[in-house]
Amino acid sequence: MAPLSPQLSPQLSSQLSHQLDEVLLRVAMVHQQHSIKGFLALQDLQHSLALTDSEVTQLLPILAQEPLLPLLPLQQTLATRIPPRRWQWLLQHSVYPACYFVMRDWIAEQGFMAVCQHYLDRACQMNGELGHYLTVLLALRRLWPQLSPTQQPRLIERFTEFVTTTFNAPVATKPLAADYRPPTTVAQLQQQVLQRPGFLAHNWITLAALRREQQTLTPAQYQQQLTLLHQRCFWQHQDAADQPQIDWQQGQASQVPQRCRALLFDSGRDLHQLTIADSVMWLQQHGGLTASQQGWLAAGLTYFIADCRD
Repeated sequence: MAPLSPQLSPQLSSQLSHQLDEVLLRVAMVHQQHSIKGFLALQDLQHSLALTDSEVTQLLPILAQEPLLPLLPLQQTLATRIPPRRWQWLLQHSVYPACYFVMRDWIAEQGFMAVCQHYLDRACQMNGELGHYLTVLLALRRLWPQLSPTQQPRLIERFTEFVTTTFNAPVATKPLAADYRPPTTVAQLQQQVLQRPGFLAHNWITLAALRREQQTLTPAQYQQQLTLLHQRCFWQHQDAADQPQIDWQQGQASQVPQRCRALLFDSGRDLHQLTIADSVMWLQQHGGLTASQQGWLAAGLTYFIADCRD
């Protein structure tokens, strides 16, 4: 595994290496698995917020929110290899435990990145609530190069569970607002997304993930995912939590790092604290936002700090 940071003490580096081993064994209980996204967010925040060893240690318990289930199916051996002509049918029908072995063999044959590309293309044909179908997929792909050969089977297990539950299930969409209009420019799209962060800032998280991974997506994939994200921002929701009421004047660009720290250290214990803070810091530092747009991030953080305390 690549070291998290050259500034980390040997003790914390060892602790984080152990934490990654555990993250790879954590399984989803609600929605898709979030522990891997949280681990990557903590990596990023260690740099973007200049977290100390002590602060990183304080945040590690957040990564233990999902249950640990060390079943290790890929340590088992199948007596007969499943023929390639049956692979897609088994995956599309979620036939377990066969799916684990099918995915392992498919990745061995074509490579992990090629299999991810297959599902990225499928992700362009759906629009799922909260954007997990995209952000979790991008996180799994991003983590793969950091893993040792002994860790890769654990990610294959989590990847298999993710794609079979995400891409085989019916997609729940909502009607667009009556006044919805497609954006005419990317700048207009980004501005509208920033003022519609959605439930636990999932629209911000998706925007940051897309912008961060733009160079690894085809132009068609990137444009389509921006379009789908923009549409989700204008879905009609029944739950007030999906449409946060934020005073956009109550934030300044200079307040973003401090409010990210407040979200991380002064709120409850939720994996979304890591992913929201990471996404906001990335957008401020790399998103090319205006000062007023960065102020919106600060204003939104005030709302989500309170939301994560409830």
